[in-house]
Amino acid sequence: MRNLSNKFLLVSICLCAFTQIQSNTFISNIFKTIQILTKFKRKKAIVRPYHTSTPSDFSGKTELLFSPQDNIASNLITLINEENESIKIAMFIFTHDGIAKNLVHAVRRGVKVEVIIDKSCSTIKNNKISYLKDNGIDVLIYNNPSSYMHEKFAVFGSKKQVCFGSFNFTARANKTNRENFAFTNHKKMIQRLQEEFSRLKSLLTFFS
Repeated sequence: MRNLSNKFLLVSICLCAFTQIQSNTFISNIFKTIQILTKFKRKKAIVRPYHTSTPSDFSGKTELLFSPQDNIASNLITLINEENESIKIAMFIFTHDGIAKNLVHAVRRGVKVEVIIDKSCSTIKNNKISYLKDNGIDVLIYNNPSSYMHEKFAVFGSKKQVCFGSFNFTARANKTNRENFAFTNHKKMIQRLQEEFSRLKSLLTFFS
């Protein structure tokens, strides 16, 4: 008699479970749970640290400037005039007269100046590409038909300083636009931007 009762109970449980499984709500909840777990798994799988750094890598001084109130161009020109070794610049748009003239003065003092500019700059009135080239500056045009070289940074060799941000080398960026530019001597920042400049230069098929 006890065995019969146990069997009846087991059959009842199975029928209840089967009935619940047939429920659209139950099935829908299963699918939602699977989707959530799948998304979590995928997100976890693609997260990878690209670079690891220690606190000492970021020891140094950083100053963040904003335009138009901080006259970013003036601070850049000061750095250019104090540099006596090398200046490496990657710039999307370059039309600023004062920055261009002071780079030429730096070359005449014996400073090696290299500039990478995006191809789109060549179509802009008053661009400084020809002026820089004609005055002894190595100018490379990033000419990839499917992408822009939209970076904006400069590396100063003997000063051991870099600057980077949203600031294009234009009068409008300096006097009108809302822009930012960070100036720092953090060792890791210097290393990363030096590496990035070399990487850009290595794309020789995109230069003209």
